[in-house]
Amino acid sequence: QLLVRLPFLASFAAAVGTTAGVFGLAHVTGLVGRLSAMQVLGEVGMVAVGGAFFAWLLIRWRDNLWVPIGLHGFMNLWCYGFACDEQPGDLSTITGRLLTVAAALVATAVWRRRVITAA
Repeated sequence: QLLVRLPFLASFAAAVGTTAGVFGLAHVTGLVGRLSAMQVLGEVGMVAVGGAFFAWLLIRWRDNLWVPIGLHGFMNLWCYGFACDEQPGDLSTITGRLLTVAAALVATAVWRRRVITAA
């Protein structure tokens, strides 16, 4: 069973890795020149992990693109309110990310439970 799915899993991982990397790179344009190279790389990595999380949400929510779009919007709202772009590693930035991920995980668990129960 696993050998049959292995080509799909490899191509899926490559697709998620590539798009997550591009997502991470797209979010650092304002940080280059203000932060050290290591800080910029750390931020690219953190945002890339977020992009992979968005891909996971897309799959878990049965290809409902509005879920990662809404989550991204909420994160942008948090960063707008707490100026996350000014201090990427600041406690308010980390708190916002953790709260957003936690809310998404809880919402996904509740939704999946309802879908499974209804089936």
